[in-house]
Amino acid sequence: AAGAQPRAQRIQRAERAEQPRAAPSALELKRKRADIEEERVAKRRRQQPGAVLLDTGRTKQFVTATTLVNLRPMLYLSSAMAWGSGPSLSLRRGACAAVRLDGGRLLAIGGCEGQSAAGTTEILDFRDHRRMVFSPGPRLSVQRRECSAIMLDDHRLLVVGGYDGTHFLSSTEILDLRTGQFQAGPRMANRRAAPGIAQLGTGHVVVVGGKNAFGCLETSEVLDAGAAAPAFMPGPSMRMQRAGPTAAALDGARLIVLGGHDSGRTHG
Repeated sequence: AAGAQPRAQRIQRAERAEQPRAAPSALELKRKRADIEEERVAKRRRQQPGAVLLDTGRTKQFVTATTLVNLRPMLYLSSAMAWGSGPSLSLRRGACAAVRLDGGRLLAIGGCEGQSAAGTTEILDFRDHRRMVFSPGPRLSVQRRECSAIMLDDHRLLVVGGYDGTHFLSSTEILDLRTGQFQAGPRMANRRAAPGIAQLGTGHVVVVGGKNAFGCLETSEVLDAGAAAPAFMPGPSMRMQRAGPTAAALDGARLIVLGGHDSGRTHG
């Protein structure tokens, strides 16, 4: 009897072990995923002290046997990171513009070597980072250095202003990615080289500052990219002249303009 009791207890324990455990609740799974992510973030920070965490804005989704998982890839930038050599352009291009066309291609536009201006473009396919190479892109209708460019939507790219080696330009060009050809776009009211450009959440494109034969500019122009017949309209003037500024949309209704210079100083 004394030996039978421990044996019965072992059988009971084995039966309990064989019983399926209750599936974790959604709240438990959420907490577990949060703990795992917090641990990963802490580990990365230890590995890269002083690094800046950036949200890539992309989401990856996959399904396990029991769970739908959404991952948001994050990117760390740190002064400890090393730059590597990139693919070479076919031409030397100073003061060129560059715009990402889609998830795998980038377009380098115009530019100059010395006093000349280029009317060519080059396309970089970066889907395979081990085999990145530039190939010839569509040709601009005129030579442009110090131009600016921005995507209007998934199929159209706008190039504005610049300098052709002789004249400052008020003309623009639109590249249709479906045809691979540039066509004349709406003309700006002012000739502008080295302007800033950004698109608001409303779809309106704002071109700010720049320079021409009369000096640096404080004016801006606004384009409704979704209009049936898009045309530039006068925009608000900045508080100071800015040639070579950078512009970025903060949200749907606010725009920030950074840096640039006037005839006497560089702005901070």
